[in-house]
This record gives sequence, structure tokens and C-alpha cells, in this order.
Amino acid sequence: MKFIRFRSSAKFHFAKNKLFRTHSIQTCILMGTGDAIAQTVVEKTDYNQFDFRRTLKFAFVGLIFVGPVLTTWYTFLNTTLPHSRKLYSTAALTKVALDQLVFAPVFLPACVTAVHVMNGRPLKNIRNELRLKYRDILLMNYKIWPAVQIMNFGIVPIKYQVILIQTVGILWNTYLSYKVQLNHSGEKM
Repeated sequence: MKFIRFRSSAKFHFAKNKLFRTHSIQTCILMGTGDAIAQTVVEKTDYNQFDFRRTLKFAFVGLIFVGPVLTTWYTFLNTTLPHSRKLYSTAALTKVALDQLVFAPVFLPACVTAVHVMNGRPLKNIRNELRLKYRDILLMNYKIWPAVQIMNFGIVPIKYQVILIQTVGILWNTYLSYKVQLNHSGEKM
């Protein structure tokens, strides 16, 4: 009996770690893609001027911070509140409310801070950047994510939720990369 318990425990641990790795790698790739789109499409950077280090740093934040944090958060939401296949179910609306009113206001500045730390910015400058950009980033978050999340938590099967988030995430990461790279006068840093 102990062997069966150990085996199922080990199996759960492996599956959990595999999920962490998979989501972290996906997030890394998609954040890198978002930054590349920000540089080439939004900022119209010429290939010769493309900042590969910037893209790698943004992607690395996805690998070591954003991916693990989001995986933990969505695991918490899906294990704490039941999954419902109804768009406006109590569970779906509660998940959206928690995601947007509790998680997003804390996670967004942490994410921006992580990107700036990767770029070697002093903490004093990071605080100033957050003071100037946080409101815009949070408002843009509220324009995009509540509608996506109500569909995600309400009608999308759990196994496809990450795919939906990652797809919309490419657009979000493009915006976030662009916004983080601007200084307070609207010019690229």
C-alpha cells in the first residue's frame, strides 16, 4: 500500500513539475515573441538595429518569473474554485474578480520590476517608472483581460485555458514590452 501511495505521489510531483516547465518554456517563447513584435512592428526597428539582448532578457523573465507565477496562480484558482462550463457562473465570475482585483494589481508591477532588474535599472529608477506607467498598464490590462478571462474560466475546458491565455498573451506581451521600454517622455530607452 505504501508503494502505491509513493508511486501516485511521485507521479503527481512529476506531472506538476512537467506543467511548471512546460508553462515556463511557453511563456519564455511567447514573451520573446511579444518583444520581437514590439521591436519590429510597433517600434519599426530595422533588422540591423534589432536588440536581441532585450528580447532574450524579456523572454528570460518569462522563463524564471512570469511562467512559474502564472502556473501557480492558475493552479490555485482551478483547485480552489470548481470549473464551470457556464459563461457567467459564480465560479467563473469569482475567478475573474480574484484575477483582476487581487492578482493583476500586484503581479503587473512585479513583472515590470523584473524586466527592469534584468535590464540593470536602479531600484530608484524602477520606482519612478512604475509611478509613471503603472496606471496605464493596469487600465490596459482591464481593457483586455476581464473579457478574455470570463471566456477562459467560463467556457474553455481547463486543458485549453493556457492556450487561450498564451495566444492573447502574445498581444499583451507586445504591448507590455513596448510600454516598459518607453521613458516618461514617450521615447525608447
